[in-house]
This record gives sequence, C-alpha cells and structure tokens, in this order.
Amino acid sequence: MTPPPERIEFFLMIADPVRHAILQEILEEGELSVSDLLERLKAPQTLVSYHLRCLRECGLVNIKNDQNDRRRRIYYLHDKEMIHQLFTAIDTFIMATEKTHRLNVDNIKGQNVNTELLSRIKKRVAFFVVISDPIRHAILHELATHSKMTVSQIVNAVQRPQTLISYHLRELKKYYLVKQETDKTDKRRKWNYLTNPQLIKMVFSIADDFLSTHEICKTYPACKIKNRSLT
Repeated sequence: MTPPPERIEFFLMIADPVRHAILQEILEEGELSVSDLLERLKAPQTLVSYHLRCLRECGLVNIKNDQNDRRRRIYYLHDKEMIHQLFTAIDTFIMATEKTHRLNVDNIKGQNVNTELLSRIKKRVAFFVVISDPIRHAILHELATHSKMTVSQIVNAVQRPQTLISYHLRELKKYYLVKQETDKTDKRRKWNYLTNPQLIKMVFSIADDFLSTHEICKTYPACKIKNRSLT
C-alpha cells in the first residue's frame, strides 16, 4: 500500500527551516505576535508573514486578536500537544543517535533566519527533509509495514528502478534511519530494516491523525514546495 501523499506534504511543510523556526518559537512561548516573531527570528516581515499565512492555511497555526489591543494579532498552535510530541520524539532519536554518530546537517540553510535558532533546530529540520522525499518516504513506509525487506522486494513494492532505490537506501542509512544485515542462511541476501521502527510508526501516525481532520493547503503558493535533498 502506497503512503498517503498528504503525509509527505505535511512533512515538507515542517521541513522548511523558516516555518519550522516559527513553529518552534510559538511552541516555546505559547502565543506570539508578528513583531515578537520578527524579533526572535531576525527575519524580514514579508518572509515571516508569507510563511505564517501558509501555516495558517494548512491548519498548523491559528490567529486571534489581542484582548488588550484589538489591532494586535496573536498566533498560536492549533494543536500544541501534537507538535510537542512530534518534535520531542525526533529530538530523542537524534540525541540517542549522536551518542555514537554525528549527523551531517551542513546543507540545511535558513533564508534570513536567526542563525542561533537555526543551529538549534537544524538537525530536526534535516530529519523532516530526509523523510519528506517521496521515494525515501515510500521506502520507510514499506519497512514500517513489512519489518524487513531485500532491495528487490522494496523495488517491487515502490515500483522504482533498483539503482534509485539503492541510492535512497544509502541516504537513509547515512542518517541512521535504516540498517542492513546479511541473511544468516544465505550470505548473498541482505535485509534492510528500520533502526527505530517505533519512531517512524509514531511520526507517521501523528501526521495521519492530524490529516484526518485537516487538509494540507494546496492553493497558497507557499505550500507548493519543491522537494529537497541533502545531497
């Protein structure tokens, strides 16, 4: 069964460094105005407003008027607990991984965003960039469903050339999301499996639960995101 395309769009939404930084700041503070975000992100107002509108259109962020100043608009997370759970799970995985490996996130760059903030969140952003690639996402989806698979089995399931599947498997291994082991009875056969199946299943489930009650925005230009790669 192929993964729902809306889930990939959801992860792409969060994989953008500017949008991710906005979500992180609102998560920490609860409620923020545009001026608050401008001060924290150190980014141009047009850029912040652009991405805020996209987050609103997609149901991740809501807006209300300040009770003390009706001209002041306040932004808050539609589902704070969902974002907190999602970010915490990924941070826990990253911290555990970095005890033995160092993740390379040098290619994650924010456009005119607070460099200190970006440095703090860029490993998590990298995680979303990796899993939001359609082919890598399909591979993770299949491995989460079937536990372990050979390359040929993944090729048949994902319906992509073997060279492409092998390339994306290497990328997933590079970020310690997938491991490979040799079959004990047949040394020529190699099995691919998730390093942390609970994490992937939980992240997918969180996204699917959110998407069951929200539609990812497809009309606003900011949401028409081109796929990224860390390579």
